[in-house]
Amino acid sequence: MLLDLDGFKNLNDRYGHALGDRVLVAIAQRLKQVARGSDVVARLGGDEFALLLRGLPHMDKVERLAERILSLTSAPCEIDGKRYELTGSLGITLFPLDSADPDTLLRHADQAMYQAKEGGRNRYHLFDAEQDQQAQTRRQLLDRLATGLAADELVLYYQPKVNLRTGQVIGLEALLRWRHPEQGLLLPGSFLPHVEHHDLIVEIGEWVARQALAQLSTWNKAGLAVPVSINVAARQLLQGDFVDCMRHCLEDFPGVPPGLLEIEILESAALENTRHVRGVIEACWSMGVSFSLDDFGTGYASLSYLRDIPAETLKIDQSFVRDVLEDSDDLTLVEGIIGLATAFRRTVVAEGVETPEQGVLLMRLGCDIAQGYGIARPMPAADIPAWVAAYQPDPQWALWADTHWEMSDFPLLVAQYDHIKWVRRILLYMDGAALQLSPGELCDHHQCRFGHWYYSHGRRRYGHLLEFQELEPIHIAVHQLGPSIVELRKSGNQERAREQVHELLALKDQILEKLGALQHCVATAVTEPAFFQAGLF
Repeated sequence: MLLDLDGFKNLNDRYGHALGDRVLVAIAQRLKQVARGSDVVARLGGDEFALLLRGLPHMDKVERLAERILSLTSAPCEIDGKRYELTGSLGITLFPLDSADPDTLLRHADQAMYQAKEGGRNRYHLFDAEQDQQAQTRRQLLDRLATGLAADELVLYYQPKVNLRTGQVIGLEALLRWRHPEQGLLLPGSFLPHVEHHDLIVEIGEWVARQALAQLSTWNKAGLAVPVSINVAARQLLQGDFVDCMRHCLEDFPGVPPGLLEIEILESAALENTRHVRGVIEACWSMGVSFSLDDFGTGYASLSYLRDIPAETLKIDQSFVRDVLEDSDDLTLVEGIIGLATAFRRTVVAEGVETPEQGVLLMRLGCDIAQGYGIARPMPAADIPAWVAAYQPDPQWALWADTHWEMSDFPLLVAQYDHIKWVRRILLYMDGAALQLSPGELCDHHQCRFGHWYYSHGRRRYGHLLEFQELEPIHIAVHQLGPSIVELRKSGNQERAREQVHELLALKDQILEKLGALQHCVATAVTEPAFFQAGLF
């Protein structure tokens, strides 16, 4: 078995090596409780311990010992009246099932230990041959990537961030690429996940910071002052010398205002050590560097976490933005994140915007800053000045630039996508899927989700508006056509059913057109005090 202490480096950095040594002694004494006369317990170095346990009769005994070791490791260490808590990750290999030589057995236990860490820590993992092959492949990739870093094969591309409402380019995100001599230009997803728990990620992170600052210096001299954000991995962020490293990077580029550099950190990374991350952010603030939380919404953070991590910007993960026009649940999540950002006085940026319609919806929800393929793909640094000079925002965004959306009207947006989902279920049924509509939702225009909104909240709030009233006959026609399509398909009359599908899609477009007119009317009206004085809202 090979045991590695989780979080020991942070404890050492925070309380000093003297206390760290006393914790190691305490853990060693606990591990000796597990050992019998023929067993061996050894500290290999740092915070790693090896255990050679002989003559175990069956797997149940191995698992009970592993659980006991983890329990002993995670029990608080009391030193000078204070309690210090750690956990351990344990890798296990079994001889003779793993019939390797002693050095290889130790290496296999080490690989299993890293699997335990990647699985969430404070757990054990058994070595197997398939994972050994994966580990060898990973080592080969790490070696090749280290060579690529030294050979200047890495390069930064830049993706613009724009203000949808004003049309201004407000920043760029630096994104890593690998110009592999044999495989061509590789995206980070093909290599970075294999290196995020290795020290090489720290070297790459510093290289990215220096490259971005060098590019900022070049652009500054050419009269282009656009902020650039860089992504920092959890392992790099949690290094004790991270702040010093960033200070040295900035000192090496004195012509670059620190305010032009932003650091993006994953929400999940900040959750690992909230207190440490807060200290890092505050130290970088003092140098003028800002922070944003990337992929927000995927890390299961609590509200107290938003209070404790003072990053200025929240970036909505693209997985929520991608289906925001089609999935009312994603729409609700995006609205919730924007609401949180507003409540905590944070700027919010939407990632993954691919269509003008997504941009319009985000503006209505209160998110004016976005990036994504619908604006620009990541591009080489040399292409940025010309792109910035030529950029023109989508004309649809200009239509909403001077309007503001009341969040009390949010159900009106949800209703639009509930109707789209209802129609899609009919289309999926035509393609052979099960019908995911109850008889009431299919046939009764009062019982579908759109109908629930129309005859309750919608009627109370917008019943006086012609744009609202014109929706009802179209919606009734939809619910007459839907059951007819279902019955035609059931009876095998596919040709007639598909003809009616075209009619259904035409009705859907009419509803979306009317809803768009209603939304624009509402957005315009809420800016006019007379609208409220008339008692209409």
